[in-house]
Amino acid sequence: NLGRNTFDGPGLANVNLNVVKSAHIPWFVREGATVQLRCEVFNLLNRVNLTNVVNDLSNSLFGKSTAQSLPRSVTLGVRIQF
Repeated sequence: NLGRNTFDGPGLANVNLNVVKSAHIPWFVREGATVQLRCEVFNLLNRVNLTNVVNDLSNSLFGKSTAQSLPRSVTLGVRIQF
């Protein structure tokens, strides 16, 4: 005797990491310049985050989660500021 939409979907656990290193390089131009190295990691622990379950009673997949959120992704970047 439950009402509509009374069940909870799977949890979401997401850990992101951002690392930045800046260094001064005096030989690049006369006034000097700064180089910045950047690394960003999304979903660091690579945990499977499932989407909500199918809630249509007439569907054969009722009660199952059929998709997931994005997996781990890594972005690298270099920036030179002068």
